[in-house]
Amino acid sequence: MVSDIQLKNAKPAEKDYTISVDEGLALLIKTTGSKLWRYRYSYGGKRGMISVGKYPQVGIKQARAQQREYAELLQQGVNPSTHKRAEKIRQTSEKTFREVASEWFLNKYQGEDSRYNKLVWARLTNHAFPKIGQLPIRAIDAPMLFNVIESIQGTGNIVTGKRVNGVCSMVFRYGVAKGYCDRDL
Repeated sequence: MVSDIQLKNAKPAEKDYTISVDEGLALLIKTTGSKLWRYRYSYGGKRGMISVGKYPQVGIKQARAQQREYAELLQQGVNPSTHKRAEKIRQTSEKTFREVASEWFLNKYQGEDSRYNKLVWARLTNHAFPKIGQLPIRAIDAPMLFNVIESIQGTGNIVTGKRVNGVCSMVFRYGVAKGYCDRDL
């Protein structure tokens, strides 16, 4: 069994080489001195390889945990490489509350420039965006929204809190319809 000390002491050679750590898991030592984790597997009769991370940022325990996760995916009939790509796309395509609210506002109030529209946007920018605007809309839960409303109402602005809650609810309903989130809070 390979130890962490052996991996730390591995020096670059004239050619890239690997140190096998576990079944399918190896550390690639590049001629440049960088050390990269690789997991080799077989899926559907074809060989595959997936990166696990860079050593020492990803330690041996983390690499083994990732290897077990990939092995479980293989047992479920899922290609780890495809799964990793799909997960990365899903994470980058998650929209923040602010992005969804902006899209909703532009669709609902197309080109209108009324006092009410400015008031709706002001409610979002003054109260909702500072606290939950940068969060992915899927990650926002009811207690987070409740804290936003409660902080507004805690200053004595009961009606403003209710109206901000209503506007946020419309944003969440729009998000559900577009597939950005699963439910209205």
